[in-house]
Amino acid sequence: MSLSRRVVVAYPFFAATVCKATSAGAASTQDLRRPVTRELFAAFLAAPNERFDYWTFLFERNQVLCAGGDCLMFDDPAALTYQALTRPQQVLVLVGLLDSRIRNGGIGQFFFNRADTARPTADAIDALGDGELSRRFRELYDRYAASAPLRQRLRNKHLERDEALARGDSDAATAAYDVAIEGIVGPRNRLGRDGFTAWFLTWRSARGGFLDLVRAYIRGHRVELIRIAE
Repeated sequence: MSLSRRVVVAYPFFAATVCKATSAGAASTQDLRRPVTRELFAAFLAAPNERFDYWTFLFERNQVLCAGGDCLMFDDPAALTYQALTRPQQVLVLVGLLDSRIRNGGIGQFFFNRADTARPTADAIDALGDGELSRRFRELYDRYAASAPLRQRLRNKHLERDEALARGDSDAATAAYDVAIEGIVGPRNRLGRDGFTAWFLTWRSARGGFLDLVRAYIRGHRVELIRIAE
């Protein structure tokens, strides 16, 4: 079976990726949880928020998913590897991608870059169990991505950009993509005027905020996220 891998590029908090074709075994039969010791997992959960990097711990340092900077394409709901993840892994992939894009360029960047994943992202947010986050995100989802034909148009543009990036045409691909998405959802800066970004960034590291929510979710779904390596 031919799967896709992604070459990891340095990026704040999580890895931006560019698609690269490769050959791999059937991911559906493989255990994709990260093997860690009890001591390492306990230290990870006890880390203060400023050092609580859940994406790196669960995914980038997971040698089953990423080896030598070359990662299976686990961050796209349409990819075979993503579909082979456990449901808690999928939840954290989606909220992690949302988190990273908000931190890098605001909620507008999420809807520009990955609005095609907005529906599963909304479901993943619901799984975390915070009603306020769910309500705020679904308001934006209803406004910009609730229509199935619209999501398909956004996904098509996203795939076109990925193909251009894989050919090494990054500047032209990004410019063409931005123009296309603005024609679908409107100017990027308009997406940032709703107050979601400022609220999220303040709440993210607050006591009882996003990172504490993610920490509690990981603790409650340990068996589905890691396997203890004795």
